[in-house]
Formats: sequence, structure tokens, C-alpha cells
Amino acid sequence: VSTQSTWVFLDVAEGGVRFGRIVIELFVDSVPKTAENFRALCTGELGNGLHYQQTPFHCVMRNLLVQGGDIEKRGGSGGRSIYGAYFDDENFIHKHEAGSVSMVNHGPNTNSSQFMMLSKPCPELDGKHVVFGRVVSGMEAIQKMQSVKVGPRDKPSKALIIASCGMVQLQEFGKKRQRESEMGGGSSESRGDTGDAPPAKKQRKAPAQPVHWVQRRHHGS
Repeated sequence: VSTQSTWVFLDVAEGGVRFGRIVIELFVDSVPKTAENFRALCTGELGNGLHYQQTPFHCVMRNLLVQGGDIEKRGGSGGRSIYGAYFDDENFIHKHEAGSVSMVNHGPNTNSSQFMMLSKPCPELDGKHVVFGRVVSGMEAIQKMQSVKVGPRDKPSKALIIASCGMVQLQEFGKKRQRESEMGGGSSESRGDTGDAPPAKKQRKAPAQPVHWVQRRHHGS
């Protein structure tokens, strides 16, 4: 994937009402395998259910993070990567800061499709979860997501859905950001794209328990 193909977008909606667009820069140079997993899941180019579109954010922790990406069971107990059920932790170079996008896991070397986006620094996650990107636009949408009513296990009472997702054309995005700045706000619209499929990897069986407990353990909730 070229440097011009390292930004992706997620359009989030609740009950058909759009919350906004989140644009994420992927760290393709330092965590290329993890970044490619997320990129391909955003475009859905590989088919076979490997797509974030119409999947929910199943966990919302106010003033902390939102968690989604369970393309398999949609509730936090499943997930699947483009390489198989799981793939290994690539490295822990990047720290968990406000705006970080990081993998959710069941323990070491159990990355799949689940991810989290942080609204505040979480150093207790460093060395345990792989950070592979950062939010460059749309933090206000994440904050709005964190204001929704939640039930048991921090699950939103009304479904928060990734209504659409794909790749961002950086040149056009930059022009629109400039126009929005001059006009005092607005939203950016981008189109998806496709790329080459990655090599397959031998699958490992996924555990049945939800991933949500990992976050609760780290934050003492």
C-alpha cells in the first residue's frame, strides 16, 4: 500500500442518524501488517464477510474509549482478521494517547478485527495492545458516541453502526479540510478504494469469551 493510501474513514450512525465521519491515519511504515488488516477490513475488498461496514460499536466507555470491529459475532466475543482467526502482536512502538487507534485482543498474539479508539491517554495499555493508527479528523464524533446511553457491559442502548467505510483520497481530503477551515466547519466525504490481497495465514481457534473483560481489567472498572 502506498503512502497515498494510508488514511481510511468510518462513518458512524445511530438509528439511521449520522454522527459524523472519523478519519484515521494508519502507521503503515512501523506496523504494516496490522495497518493492512484494518485497511482491508475498511474497504471490504477481500469479501467473505471481512468488512467493517454495518458492524456495531459494542462498547462505549465515557471519556475513555469506544470499541468495535467484531465482524463475526458483533457483540465483543468474536472477530476475524484478514490473515485468519488471529495474528501476532507486531510490536508496541506506539503509545496509547488521545486519538490512538489500537487492537483489542484476548491476550498476547490474539489480534483479529476488533479495535478501539481512545479519547484520553491510557498508558496502562502500552505493551499489551498494538497501536496502529491515529484519528486525524472526527474526534467530535467519538465524543458524541461516548455521550450515548449505555446498558450492561457498557453496550450502547441503541446500536452505533459503522454505516460506511473505506479509503480516503488524501489530496481531495486536504482540499476539503482547507475549505472547511475557511468556512468554519463541515464534514469531509471520501470514496473507498481497493488494493492487493495479503497472503493467507494458518488459522487459530478463537475463544468464546467476550473481549470486553480485557478493557475492564486494565481500567479497574
